[in-house]
Amino acid sequence: MLHILFLILKIIGIIILVILGLLLLLIGIVLLVPVRYKADGRCAGDVASLEGRIKFSWLLHLVRGYVVYKDRQLVWQIKIAWLGLNKEEGTAGQAQEEYDGEPVNILDEPEYIEAQMNDLPEPEEKIPGEENLRELEEKTLEATEVRTPESGAQQSEEIPMEGPQPGAQQSEEVPMEGPQLKEQPPEEALTEEQQSGEPKASAGKEKKTIVSILHTICDKIAAVIEKIKYTFQKICDNIKALTEKKDKLEQFLTDEVHQSAFKRAWREVKHFLKRLLPKRFRLNAHFGFEDPCLTGQILAGAAMIYPFVGKNMNLTPDFEEQVLEGDVSVRGIFRVIYVVIAGWNLLWDKNVRRTYKDVRNFKL
Repeated sequence: MLHILFLILKIIGIIILVILGLLLLLIGIVLLVPVRYKADGRCAGDVASLEGRIKFSWLLHLVRGYVVYKDRQLVWQIKIAWLGLNKEEGTAGQAQEEYDGEPVNILDEPEYIEAQMNDLPEPEEKIPGEENLRELEEKTLEATEVRTPESGAQQSEEIPMEGPQPGAQQSEEVPMEGPQLKEQPPEEALTEEQQSGEPKASAGKEKKTIVSILHTICDKIAAVIEKIKYTFQKICDNIKALTEKKDKLEQFLTDEVHQSAFKRAWREVKHFLKRLLPKRFRLNAHFGFEDPCLTGQILAGAAMIYPFVGKNMNLTPDFEEQVLEGDVSVRGIFRVIYVVIAGWNLLWDKNVRRTYKDVRNFKL
């Protein structure tokens, strides 16, 4: 009985060890197998002739792909084993599906349109003078419809009587009865009191208007002064808040723990970039721009990296003509373990962990 139990445990242990071995093998492949890349480009004198190609592969070309730029068109492809994704195939297949699924309209076919045109009846020949006869008939019908008894009665009521009317002149001569408007007294009939009161009232109104204008001007001046005070106070508060934020930020950056963490992070970034640089690099270029100053600035920027890749870089500036000729070639590898090493070193640094917590809790 125990022999059978030990045998079962042995089989389970072997299976667990095989699974762990496969996992370690998979992790090692992902971390240690490099991603190989190469890039080539050239230009024959202008931007239209610019060509470029980037290829990459991983794990004995199990995962591979490329990106090509030529004739101002971008084409790319990625393949994992036998499965692939291609930009040209995808767009062509999508267009083919849209074409196959589009319904055909028979009304747009030329054969159907020609048959329908043949089936149309021929236009009848017009008899000369027939249109004039039809117009005369329509006019006579309209005249008969207008001359009905009802319309005649209405027309007789609406037409005014011509000639002089005898009652009109008499009605004009009859005087109007009822209350008549009183004639206004002339200006000379005004009393001295009314004449003397009008300038007094006008003077009082002028005084009131002047006082109201002065009050409005004073109110506007006071409002402007208050606005200036509020703006000045707001500016002072903002300056005070900025100085407080500046002091707090300066205190955060000058902390010894934070400075050591920043130095460690910068050191790891430099190591990562150094490992990421291509193994082979070659550049031959003959360039020039309309502005000679821009050509000089680009040459000065290239001079900064010349000590590192000087033997593989050949630059020929042209300060008189606009030209762009040359070729470039890059080869290199990249391993995932580079990222893992940099992250591991930062994670196990006590100062980096503390700085990370302080950054999350930091508020200005």
